[in-house]
Amino acid sequence: MSDLFQREMEGAIPSMVLPAEVRRLLGLAAVP
Repeated sequence: MSDLFQREMEGAIPSMVLPAEVRRLLGLAAVP
């Protein structure tokens, strides 16, 4: 299960972090 967990983390972190940083760069304008 550690492999599945790592895959979920590797797939979830980028998808959650990238948009967050992009929104910050935009000045939190895209944040709901």
